Amino acid sequence: MVDIANKEGRRDLTQADLDRVIATKIIDKATNEIAIFKTEFCKTDALKATVRAILNEEAVTDEESLSMLETHQYIVQDEEGKWTMRVPLFETWLRKFRI
Repeated sequence: MVDIANKEGRRDLTQADLDRVIATKIIDKATNEIAIFKTEFCKTDALKATVRAILNEEAVTDEESLSMLETHQYIVQDEEGKWTMRVPLFETWLRKFRI
């Protein structure tokens, strides 16, 4: 957003500007956070399966994967005790680019 304001010399930004940033910069396969998560953190099939189960709101049985995801603060439990991704935008990325 700051880049747009600076480049175009504007002080007031619109929802269209935000939508453009989200479409071109945030929800992007090359987003560093997703790349790191997929290639450096979620290396095992067990971790990938656990993330998919969380995204699909399915029961998770792999306690080791849950512990690792929780320790690194990728997941939290909601009021009902269900595991969810801690950051909604990150969850959106994972759903879009399917881990």
